[in-house]
Amino acid sequence: MTGKPSTVAVPTGEGVYGGGITHPTSALDRAVRAVLIVIALPFGAFMLVNGLVDVATGHYLVGGTGSWGPLVSAVSLNPHQVGGVFLMLALIWLGGLIGLVMRQSWGFPLAVAGGVVTLWYLPVGTAISVLYLLILVWRRRALTVDGVDGG
Repeated sequence: MTGKPSTVAVPTGEGVYGGGITHPTSALDRAVRAVLIVIALPFGAFMLVNGLVDVATGHYLVGGTGSWGPLVSAVSLNPHQVGGVFLMLALIWLGGLIGLVMRQSWGFPLAVAGGVVTLWYLPVGTAISVLYLLILVWRRRALTVDGVDGG
């Protein structure tokens, strides 16, 4: 192995590398994307399923509401009737992940938004979000199209 980055075709739509022009990626960049997928895909999928189950049945897939239930109750909301919030969070997480993987300019800010709005989801969501946000900030230039995250 020569240490040179490999070249892959990157579908970017209207981004800087539009038309599938090749973009160099390093082994570290590929590993970071894999870690982000391992974090975001199951987390977003769980929120999607849990939200859909709550919207359909009024109950969550997993027993209770967790540590956030009392917070929602404190503002006079029924924790078993906020499945739509889980659906929105799921779409933010999964959309951000898709944007990052496809190197779209909107992927990075959407991924950051997912991590930030999930910080309140104590304790597991907070830990996952902190890890996710640290990785996003650490590899920001590699995760955005040519280091440009604005569209």
